[in-house]
Amino acid sequence: MKKQILLGLMAMMAGFTACKKDMVKTPDATPAKARQKTGAITYAYVDLTLQPRNPGDVTDTYSGFYGAAKIIVQGTPAWNLNEFPTPAVGMPLVGLSISAAPGYNANIITPPTTETVGIYDNAFAVAVGELGSFNYTAFFGDFSQFRSALDAFEANPGIVTRPNVGNFVGSNYAGSSKIVVTSGKLIWVSTGSHIAIGEIKYPYPKSTATAPSINTAIFVTDPLNSNIVYALQGIEGILKSGYISGGTGVAITVTGSYTPVGNSEYHATGVITRVDNTTFSFDVIEDPR
Repeated sequence: MKKQILLGLMAMMAGFTACKKDMVKTPDATPAKARQKTGAITYAYVDLTLQPRNPGDVTDTYSGFYGAAKIIVQGTPAWNLNEFPTPAVGMPLVGLSISAAPGYNANIITPPTTETVGIYDNAFAVAVGELGSFNYTAFFGDFSQFRSALDAFEANPGIVTRPNVGNFVGSNYAGSSKIVVTSGKLIWVSTGSHIAIGEIKYPYPKSTATAPSINTAIFVTDPLNSNIVYALQGIEGILKSGYISGGTGVAITVTGSYTPVGNSEYHATGVITRVDNTTFSFDVIEDPR
């Protein structure tokens, strides 16, 4: 079954008003409020300022300084509503165009179409200087590895950890001293216009979606024996336990996840370990009963 991903358009209302003060800064000058600490590591982002619309403009324009250049971002941001029904600081934004302002000898490098990372990370590199010195091979190669890791996650969301683009794509792809390269990604933040450029390793936030506990069970039939049915139970989207249905009640091991897909149905995926320690994967839509 193809997994349907919903993108939520951000309502450009009160929470999306322009900052009264133009926030011009570089990554080294990012204020304390624009930093997140994870253990001993500090991550930074740069707020983008919403610009007044010119006559005839039909989209919003945001700007800010990042990677030794002024960056222009246009459009209406969107994100994965299934994962983030409520916005979370650091979640990736898509649906936006990004370019470098004239006068900075700068270019924006994005992954090729075959390596597009979709709803998960709107990442790019700012290259200032001699573009021929940009290490395209390493940049695109790293994105390819991220894409492969993301495909593995989408196929096994309850088993494989979600990859963060910053663990694959580096922060500098300069092939010589004739160019300065800075990687970044567009993210949602709780300050300013709510649109920002985060450093490439800015943490991927925890989903704000919650799945209820399954009070009854999701049932999965063994693909090798249709007479054996496993009853699975979980809490907050994670499958925690299971047993053989039909009166035996023998416990089995399950790893996986589930998400609501309708008024009463759940999409569940994962791996079941049988009593003989063999395993099989499952991907079902069930109405717990």
